[in-house]
Amino acid sequence: MRSGGSLRFVLLSTEGGFRDVLAGRPVSLDWVTVTWPLKEVIVGAGKWTVVLEGTADTEVALFDDAVPVGALGEPFPAAAAQTTGGVPTPAATAQLVKQSGDDPNSGGGPAPKPDPVINGPVPQPVAAANPNSDDLDVTIPNTGINIGGDRGEGLPDRHPLLNGGRNPLAVPLNTRAIPTGTAEGANGSRYAFYSTPPSGTPPAGERNPYVTSPSLIVDLSNPAKSIGLAQVGQASGAYDPDTNRMYVVGNPGDGKGGVRELYMSAPVDPANPHAWVTQPWTNLGNVLAGDRENQLIRLQGGGFLLVGADTGQPIRAAVASTPQGLVGKIADADLVATTSDTGVFGVYGPTIVSDVWDPNTRTNTVTLRVSQYGDEALAPPPGSDAKWPYKPQLFTTTFTVTRP
Repeated sequence: MRSGGSLRFVLLSTEGGFRDVLAGRPVSLDWVTVTWPLKEVIVGAGKWTVVLEGTADTEVALFDDAVPVGALGEPFPAAAAQTTGGVPTPAATAQLVKQSGDDPNSGGGPAPKPDPVINGPVPQPVAAANPNSDDLDVTIPNTGINIGGDRGEGLPDRHPLLNGGRNPLAVPLNTRAIPTGTAEGANGSRYAFYSTPPSGTPPAGERNPYVTSPSLIVDLSNPAKSIGLAQVGQASGAYDPDTNRMYVVGNPGDGKGGVRELYMSAPVDPANPHAWVTQPWTNLGNVLAGDRENQLIRLQGGGFLLVGADTGQPIRAAVASTPQGLVGKIADADLVATTSDTGVFGVYGPTIVSDVWDPNTRTNTVTLRVSQYGDEALAPPPGSDAKWPYKPQLFTTTFTVTRP
């Protein structure tokens, strides 16, 4: 028995499903990585669902049209009681087979890859230029994209900026577009996620007044228009080519709580590349906790890195070889402390500026940018009702992630 982890499988899929396998007809192979103890993880081309109901390998079951038919080479105990159209479904042969080789057509597949490792200690961030006098400056690694948040007090025009110009995104009257994260999608597509809080100064004492849920999703090739809504607030995401799916992280409900969830989209359709936005998503479970911004990226050397902020807490990170591997993980590293002696006072808004892979050392060099609300010297003492003047600051630091 194991309490958690991930396995690599080859999924046999045919037009006739299980009956074709029994008859010895040709089948096609589709790779999928699944992580337990998740439940109802949709995989393949809309044909199969893997359900991970417990903590033992043998409790992983394959479903054919929602009917269990086998588990890792052993008959699935409940299969005899299941029927398809009133006819008992045979369970003599499992169709979900654990593999260990390299060639799926030879009956083998790659073994699960170990998780990358964040190397520490992470250097204290240094002040960065802030020519737009704004915060967040959300980006996609290695692109130079810059999606700004609110601009500082006293400016004649405080409208949020996109790449140095006014952000053209159409939002409801008397609201403004505040970026929460980004995603690099399939085939070079690039997305941004936004909250749309009311314009003006938020009410005193309101928790996370800059957050709205659900998040708007915008294709940055047409930044003036939303293409749909995420199912969470403060969303960010990444594409996994191994499963051909988008993965989105965010805070459920009103988006302002400390729980983050990971969602998996339907397979990305090259003929309709944005269909994943409106098709059903699968909730894979809780990931790195925090009530502020996060960013999920696919590392250049493989694996997935999630960085997140939490009010009054350090910027933290979790890393895994697959998106599903992030589920249930506590932080693998504290990246930026929330005190000025070793970090940045009141730090928030983590975004990955660059990610450079060195195949010789199997190491990613990652540059992280974070935000600060204003000059720390002007911050009111704890418990004070005084206002902290909004003069946003930016900081950067660099750390490395090694792929074993």
